[in-house]
Amino acid sequence: MTLWLWPLPDAADDVVYTEGPRSFGAVRKHDVHTGIDLVAAPLTQVFNVANGFVEAVVDFTGPEAGSPWWMDTEAVIVRLEKSGLCVLYGEVRASKALRPGAFLRRGGFVGTVARTRRRETFCSWLGLVPSSMLHLELWESPEAVWARYANLLETEPNDWPKGGPRPEGLLDPTTYLSTAEMPGEI
Repeated sequence: MTLWLWPLPDAADDVVYTEGPRSFGAVRKHDVHTGIDLVAAPLTQVFNVANGFVEAVVDFTGPEAGSPWWMDTEAVIVRLEKSGLCVLYGEVRASKALRPGAFLRRGGFVGTVARTRRRETFCSWLGLVPSSMLHLELWESPEAVWARYANLLETEPNDWPKGGPRPEGLLDPTTYLSTAEMPGEI
């Protein structure tokens, strides 16, 4: 397993992504969570976890992505050089310099955290819902990512329907993040 770099400039002491509704596989009101949410202020820089190649920059939330109840955000998909795994950095504004096929080094600038809501809200089953966060997913290959995202608008809006099977090729990024080098340690 390649040691990842933490994708945000710093790690808050209160970061919780291993349990609760922001963790991988958390059963929510309508679906099962496909990634890990790292709460961060809007415009927080997002960095690549390991050397890799940009696969794509796609619409992730908002009307163009089939979820008009959210504000517009993008996702950057990076295929990691050594493992071939794909990291999806969601709910971001992608760097304008990113192009499919471009090499992105470990620590390279992916983009900034974007707002998905105009303000924080309270939800009875989630608690306080922040207006912005980095949503991070891990996939076993580019083909697995595309199999899921190519048909998004033609199927249910939920990534992983509650009670349904885990999307094929979707992996749990928890171990990678829990052992990641923090900024300043490299």
